Amino acid sequence: MTAYLGADATGRLTDVPRLLGDLRAAPAPTTDAEAANLPTALATALATGHHLLLSGNGDAGSVHRLLMDAVETALHRPDIPDGVLLECFYSLAWTSFFGGSGDLWEPLARAVAHSGRVVPESLSLLMTCLADPAGTALPAGRPVLRRLDDAVGRLDTVTDPVEVVRIGTAAMYVGRVEGCVPALRRLVDAGPPALAIHAMNVLSGHRYETGEWDGAGRLAADGLELSDRLGYRLLAQLFRHRQGMLAATRGDNDRAEELAVRASPRSRGDWRW
Repeated sequence: MTAYLGADATGRLTDVPRLLGDLRAAPAPTTDAEAANLPTALATALATGHHLLLSGNGDAGSVHRLLMDAVETALHRPDIPDGVLLECFYSLAWTSFFGGSGDLWEPLARAVAHSGRVVPESLSLLMTCLADPAGTALPAGRPVLRRLDDAVGRLDTVTDPVEVVRIGTAAMYVGRVEGCVPALRRLVDAGPPALAIHAMNVLSGHRYETGEWDGAGRLAADGLELSDRLGYRLLAQLFRHRQGMLAATRGDNDRAEELAVRASPRSRGDWRW
């Protein structure tokens, strides 16, 4: 999550192919300073992947390939810090979710297994609950749900707002958002804008599912306004979709059809999923 905030700050999107090439060609570090600078190109690729996806300027498949390229580079460089590689994995989970294809999740699972790193609980939960929420709800998925319940129960002690969003997102499609509401609400009220958008998305979906339609509508409107203002066009489409669902549920078919067209990946020629 922090990576795409960096992309917005630097704006050097056209540098990514060159930076990845530089990373592959770079000699092994000979000083501590050189070792410290090695992750820069990889971090820039991560930032760019997030930026391209969330700004709507790139499709999920292309972003996935960019990030997998970065991961494959990192897996062959033992000097890459674990934190940078794990951020790659989180980014790929996010991209695979938006891509909506099981084919995108499989390379991520293989890379995580090949890395030999200890997988954070939030990453493991995202990879399971987002990749296959229906399977998670079956009896075989109960151990995963128990782990998710434990993670949700600890949210009041979590100080990292990114982790709050990760756990809330993992809970979104398996009926576990209720326990995340206080922590997500704090992000909406006082969190960084990009994370507040994610929190609004989870909360508006939860309110829709629990019949709190007025609250869902307010959160969707606020999330759409903030997403449009900050340039997060892909996230803006999530809120348009939510508004369309609300309109359809209330029987406003004309409004629902209008929003369905506007939320379509093909409604704008300059971006796609």
